[in-house]
Amino acid sequence: QKFIKKNAPTINKLFVATDASTTEINTLEKELAKLNFQVYFYMPSKSVIDTYNDGGIAIIEQIICSHGAFFIGTHESTFSFRIQEEREILGFDSTTTFNILCPDHGKCEKPSKWTIVN
Repeated sequence: QKFIKKNAPTINKLFVATDASTTEINTLEKELAKLNFQVYFYMPSKSVIDTYNDGGIAIIEQIICSHGAFFIGTHESTFSFRIQEEREILGFDSTTTFNILCPDHGKCEKPSKWTIVN
């Protein structure tokens, strides 16, 4: 919360893409709601799942994440890397793109930034 409020103080709606369990998702949603965040998840219908399968659903979530006002990913995640790459192509500022969740204690390595060359 501190990170978001410091770097994107007007954000109060969060889209979360995760492969966490339903229990973990419910816990996360409750905790974020306590901090006054509205939390959204992509919950595809059975027909969408049947049509696009897990890989297609992941791509849909990546597209949603890549168009957000601010992105926070996870370290060494291919999923996060692809979103950061897409945001860079779309022209989002690097300060709103290359952010990662860090543990409360220990080392937190920032993701590599790159520049698209025409």
